[in-house]
Formats: sequence, C-alpha cells, structure tokens
Amino acid sequence: MKSKKLNVGLIGFWGHRVYFNELISHPNVQIVSVAGYPGMAERERLDLITEADRLNVAFVENYQEMLERNSIQLCLVMAIPRYTSSIVSAVASAKKHIISEKPIAYSLTEATDMLYTISVNGVKYTACFSLLFSPVYQRIHQIIQERQLGEILSINFTYLATRGPLYIASEPHFSIPNQAVSFLVGGECSMFSGYGILLLEWLSGQKIKSVFSRLGSYFYPSYKEKQMEDLGLISLRLENDICGSLTLGRIPTQSRDAWISLEVTGTKGYLRCQSPFGHFTVFEPYNKNSLTGDPGGYKVYYYGNGQSNITCFIENVIESLVNDQEPFLNLKRCFSTIEVLDAIYQSFAKGKEVDVERLNL
Repeated sequence: MKSKKLNVGLIGFWGHRVYFNELISHPNVQIVSVAGYPGMAERERLDLITEADRLNVAFVENYQEMLERNSIQLCLVMAIPRYTSSIVSAVASAKKHIISEKPIAYSLTEATDMLYTISVNGVKYTACFSLLFSPVYQRIHQIIQERQLGEILSINFTYLATRGPLYIASEPHFSIPNQAVSFLVGGECSMFSGYGILLLEWLSGQKIKSVFSRLGSYFYPSYKEKQMEDLGLISLRLENDICGSLTLGRIPTQSRDAWISLEVTGTKGYLRCQSPFGHFTVFEPYNKNSLTGDPGGYKVYYYGNGQSNITCFIENVIESLVNDQEPFLNLKRCFSTIEVLDAIYQSFAKGKEVDVERLNL
C-alpha cells in the first residue's frame, strides 16, 4: 500500500531554489499550489507563474488565499527577508508546517512575535541551514562527542561567499529597530552567520553567550551606499569558557565556490576541515615515543554518502512530519541564529562586546 503524499505549497521564489527542487523531487511529496505575496518583485512573480505552469499547479497572487485550502500541509516560504516574519506567522496561524529561507526574521522583535505564533499553534518549523547535514560535519560531531579531541577550547568557522558582484544583495536582510547609533546592517553576515552559529553551538554543545563584532563595506560600493556590510569578523564567548570566531562575507574572488572552513582545538588534539564536502584532518598531540621517535601524527578522514546535504535536510524534514517528531533543525536551534545575529549588529553599533539576548522558548 502506498503512503499518502504530503501536500506542499510554495510561497515566493527568493533564495536558493535548490531547496524547492529537492523538496518536490521527494517521492512522498506533491506540490499543489504556488503563491505570491504583496511586495514581491515582478521578476519573482513571473518566475512563480512559470514554475506553476511547469508543474501544472495553481498560481495565486496572494498566499493568504492558498492558506485557506485545507489540503496543504507544509509550506516552503522563500520570500524576501523583510516579508518572511509576517508570512511565516500567517502560515503558522493556518496550522501548516513550515520550511523557511534564511535569515529567518528581519529583526529580533519580529522574531519574537513569530516565535509565539509558531509555538501556540503547535506546528513544526525548520529553516534552510542544510550545511549541518554534511556527512563531514556529522562525522566531526561524532568525533567530538567521543571526546577524541578532549575538552573543546576554541572553535572557528569561516564562510566567504564568492562570485560577487553577480550575486550581491540589493537590499538589507536584517535590521535593528530604533537603533540610534550609526551602524552597518543587513548584509552578508545576516545571510551566512546562521550556518556558523548553528554549527558552533551543535559541535561544542554550548550556547553562544556574548559577541564582539567588526563589520565593513570593503568590496562593493552598492553595499556602502545602503549601509550594508560585505565582510565581518566576530569574536564569540561560548558557555564552558570556549572561545570562538566567525569570519563571514562575500569577497570579489571569481575563481571558486564559497570558502568554508572549520577549526576545532581541544585538549587532546586539533581538527581542521577546509570543506564540508570531502575530508578533514585530525592532528594528535605531541606524544614522542622514546623508541621510535614518533612525535605524534595526524589522520585524514574522507566522508561522503552519495547524497547532498540538501537532500539529507529535506529527508529529515519529511521524516519528522511523517513520524510526528521534531526536525533536527528545530524551532529552538533555528531561533538561536537570529538571537546571535542581533547581538552581532548590536555589538558593531555600540563598539563593544554585548551579551546575546535569548528569547523564551
């Protein structure tokens, strides 16, 4: 007997469309409607119409009309960030489960309202931070849990997107309401910080307590005009006295995909991962053998399971809905990204280290 397919609706078509492609290619999913939202660009509207025609499903101008159709169980929200919070809240109020693009909210204030709406309606929520499903990062997590590195002392993550100015932002993606101090806001840190925040907290098992950030518009004049940063360096304090850092931005290099790296220092070793899509190296501590003269060495781990991290992410979401379980990137984990992101911009605006304000979950 075939299992009943999950009915999915798409709202907007901004961001990484590979999430939509992976979702609709899942054997237990069927797309039943495509919807727009007030304020979307005409190009995005035309793309939605084209996609609806390709899939032979209905297109509606306003997502509110789509939400009234009780057959939809899951919505993929891919709207411009400044509209995300209100759309997600409306979807949650209609008691539909949610996958949302990043950043998950336009401000911490909007995130608070969104959090409450999702919680009281009891729907499942996750966001498109599929990088954590990389087999490499999954294996690194296992090594840390097995204490092969000992006690974690520091953890550092770099995400430098490339190929600018082809993919540069046209408007801010995050804001700090009622902030009187001059600041840069809503640029590339808002796009890529979530990966690092989730990764550092998951691998270390500790929450980020405070941040000190330096941001700047170094590469793209359009960013400077709109007071958006294209590069940021963030120092972090995590629980259990762990130090951390995030290096985030979009550099003008054209020659390769994003530069993504991870370094973990522990009392028993050091781990370096230059890419989440291939291998990583664990260096052992100095332990010279008096007979062999071996000063200690290193081991290279190669990992890959034939599936992309996005495929694994979508599979986890579908399984969580089918089995009525929380997805791996659940509400609590995802909201940490916006709590820390707010602290990043607050720190730069005030020129000092600031504590992370946590929402009540």
